[in-house]
Amino acid sequence: MRKLLLLVFVFSMLTGCDEEEIIVNEIELKDITSNILINNPIIYESTDVNITVENNSGAIESIVVYFNDEILLNLENDSNVNFSFNPELYPTGLANIKIEIIEKSGGLISKIYPITIHRKLLDVELDNYFFRKGNKDFMIFASAYDGSLLATRLIDSIPISFVLSTEVDIDLETPYMFTIASRNEFVDIEYANLYTVMDVTRSGFNEFRPKSPRRSEYSKQYKLNTIGFSEDVIIEGSINPGYSTGYDHLDFSFSFTKYEYLNEDNNIDTYYINAYNRNTRQVSHMWINDDTLLNNQELNANELSTEDQIEGFVDTTYSDGLENDHTRMLQIRGYQNEKDFKNDNYHEIWRSGHTTTQSPDMYIQPIEDYVLNTSFYKYSHFLRLEDYITNRVGVPFEKYNIPNWDLDFQIIDKQINLTVNGSGHNVGKLLISSGNSADEIPTVEGKLNHYTWNINFDSNKTSIITLPEVPQEIKNWSFGKFYNSSNLNVKWFRVERYENIEDYDNYLNQIIRENKILFQVSPLFEAKFISNDKYSNFMFDSDTFFD
Repeated sequence: MRKLLLLVFVFSMLTGCDEEEIIVNEIELKDITSNILINNPIIYESTDVNITVENNSGAIESIVVYFNDEILLNLENDSNVNFSFNPELYPTGLANIKIEIIEKSGGLISKIYPITIHRKLLDVELDNYFFRKGNKDFMIFASAYDGSLLATRLIDSIPISFVLSTEVDIDLETPYMFTIASRNEFVDIEYANLYTVMDVTRSGFNEFRPKSPRRSEYSKQYKLNTIGFSEDVIIEGSINPGYSTGYDHLDFSFSFTKYEYLNEDNNIDTYYINAYNRNTRQVSHMWINDDTLLNNQELNANELSTEDQIEGFVDTTYSDGLENDHTRMLQIRGYQNEKDFKNDNYHEIWRSGHTTTQSPDMYIQPIEDYVLNTSFYKYSHFLRLEDYITNRVGVPFEKYNIPNWDLDFQIIDKQINLTVNGSGHNVGKLLISSGNSADEIPTVEGKLNHYTWNINFDSNKTSIITLPEVPQEIKNWSFGKFYNSSNLNVKWFRVERYENIEDYDNYLNQIIRENKILFQVSPLFEAKFISNDKYSNFMFDSDTFFD
């Protein structure tokens, strides 16, 4: 152990004396097993402190340890001090720990250690690929519910582990929010991404160790010729975790993009291709592999198969009655084994739907047909019916029981007021975004500012959200300048429920804490939303919160 203090007192007669008459008494403090008392530390958790006094020759009468003026420990005839300091028992802010040694001779030796007491908010661990590739200026900050800042941390290296703490004396049960932020900046445009988790408490959510979403390293593209395809038979494009496909019905060419990832093995090496006959409405499929791509093989329509296929339908007569578009979307995903299911490595085996502008006499399609390939190990599906969305393990139902949840919201300056009628939900989400259309994106000092801000909260407890003050570093971003001078655009507000997740605290600890894939925890997700978009033309990502 390092030596912390060597106190040397030299006593001499007031009158002159020679060298032999000098009395030297050395008392040495060492072996403080925690470094919490060194270099004006911030203390946010209970720590054991052990001190040994050496070379005392039985000269110690007592050792007294003080917190400011309060005695923590008083030991007589002892050269060892052992105590546990719990900062939760004391107010936050600047303070002093004083160690006082009283000698039997009446002498007094003392040492003061200045400290700062904080409250621990989060133990954070972020891996190499948590933030989007190309982003920079990473930050995490915590805020009280009035929007005031509790703590700010710049993240200058990844991976990183740290404790986020605050000098504000917040108790264990007081809810607060934390926000992860980053940006990607170019000459004429800035992309700012923020993710806020509300309704967290120090007692209920004290660790944040999120798994990175998939981070693409690069993609390789292929273009293959086709044989035997006509204008009646088209290959349907699909988007899967490891690849995507496309088809040009004019020159009958097939395009294929394969993705490689930085943070996981891409173990998909066979690829599912769907084709559709527009006259007979027959669906057929085929599998290709890397040999097909590398050898530039032609896709032959005669190799398409209709084996292992069955037809099904979903009742889509539900109407939300809102003044937006009518939207139907059905996607069915197939998994080849349990490992693929756990890693969310699926093949898109069906996708259909349509969006139409509402009119008084419009025809609403009563059912949504689909074709299912029964040869897969496991299935999941995503369904959207107007203001209702669900993501579930298994094949589609013929009929869905739509929850009776009515929503509304309004934003006034930095305050968002939320209204929810109906029970059974426990999670709420907001998307605040500049949008994707060129005429929606604001310009700040000649630079386009594209921002997205996802907010996650307890839908049963939260009716008012006060958007937080942002740290000075973010105020210097284009987004920060826009944020401080303009109203943001809330794209949509939704409430959700999950199977196997009883309440919001359970959701935080099962999904948000590690940013888990939904199906690793719950076989069912469903939600209803309300949107400010005229045509509700946006995507819902329900697999993970952080992206």
